[in-house]
Amino acid sequence: MLGETDQLIGFPQTDLISSVPTRARIDAGKVTDLGSGPSANPEIVIDLQPDWMMISTLGEDMRYLDLFAQANVPALINGEYVEQNPLGRAEWIKFTGILLGKYEEAVTEFEQIKAAYQEAEKLAAQIPANNRPKVLSGVMYQDIWYAPSAGSWGAQILQNAGGDYIFADQKGSGSLQLNYEFVLDRAAEAEVWIGSADFPDVKTMGSNEPRYQNFQAWKTGQIYTYTAKKGATGGLEYFELGYVRPDLILKDLIKILHPELLPEYELYFYQKLE
Repeated sequence: MLGETDQLIGFPQTDLISSVPTRARIDAGKVTDLGSGPSANPEIVIDLQPDWMMISTLGEDMRYLDLFAQANVPALINGEYVEQNPLGRAEWIKFTGILLGKYEEAVTEFEQIKAAYQEAEKLAAQIPANNRPKVLSGVMYQDIWYAPSAGSWGAQILQNAGGDYIFADQKGSGSLQLNYEFVLDRAAEAEVWIGSADFPDVKTMGSNEPRYQNFQAWKTGQIYTYTAKKGATGGLEYFELGYVRPDLILKDLIKILHPELLPEYELYFYQKLE
């Protein structure tokens, strides 16, 4: 968005990158893979000697802060993922703008995103409570159902899009961990299922986990996932661009839940499973 793709020289798990310009740099050997985990391999980082590196607290990068400092590699912590307000998360583009010497451009980008988000939010706010479809979200991993908690970024966007989120009363700001029976009791009749992982189609989804077949949304095929934009090596644009473009996510969800509000809009991140 800020036109500085050429500044990237290293990234962990480069297969997760879907951006065409960035993939071209990877294929040309201009971007080094920093390791297969969520954290960068510190030895490779030090060998690269970047002007600075961006890290998060999700992996193990924090363990190496002293090591990076001794090697004169400035390590800056990006905390956008802890922001639970969709626009608050997008506003971190300003932080990146400062680092790249493009703060004014970053502010302009954010203000455009903010205006688009608020316009879409206002559009969906007119939907009466009795016309908001019940929405199920999440999937199971090893018998645990993971879904956005009520105060999370994902839940807020679902509500802003005019959905009646099944777990809106489950407090928290991260991910819920629920048992199947609880979810089935709550969501068996939910009209729409959002964020059903990376299944290629409804049949495969039901074969992979037969218990999914007990939900109305599975039976009617009203299942949507964020896999519409996938890179050559499997990376999903949703995970790269989504945090800074909540306006597109919101419009996608409005289009899914209330298509009459955005008749000319085409889904960007999301697609319906066939």
